[in-house]
Amino acid sequence: LVYLQGCPDPETPAFKKRGQIIQEMRQKVADRFEAWLRTELRQRSYTGPGTAISENYEYDILAISEEKKIIVVADAKYRDMPLSSFTRDNLIRQELLGPHALREEAERQQLRLDYFQGDIARFEKHLHPKKPWGQYSIEGFLVTKQVPLADVYKSIRIMEAPSFLSAV
Repeated sequence: LVYLQGCPDPETPAFKKRGQIIQEMRQKVADRFEAWLRTELRQRSYTGPGTAISENYEYDILAISEEKKIIVVADAKYRDMPLSSFTRDNLIRQELLGPHALREEAERQQLRLDYFQGDIARFEKHLHPKKPWGQYSIEGFLVTKQVPLADVYKSIRIMEAPSFLSAV
């Protein structure tokens, strides 16, 4: 509702403008969430790109720890569940199985991880490993703002931000 201030007119043009404003605000919050996670990883001795990178897929967070010998491939999802999701049927349909829901996002992250592992040399310019790639464990994550409805999908660990930061 905060995003709707300044658009009191319920007419179609104002309603359309509200949608644009909401989308812009969602993008700003998502960008800040990603930046915060990268900063937290840097404080834990990880290095990597300061922004999302695009190599066939968009990678929100790529980070490498020489100390822990871990490469983190993470997708950050900062989103609020709509109030309509707070029924059993809607929760499953909208938040777990629907379009842009947890399963779909985890499937997409698994594809990113598979691509990364299949063409790892392409990512050297972003991570600058000091040892051969085979000496690093590659971990895939889907990081959410809230406690997720599931905790794993194939090779992807799904966790809320504080749990993710504790795990890495």
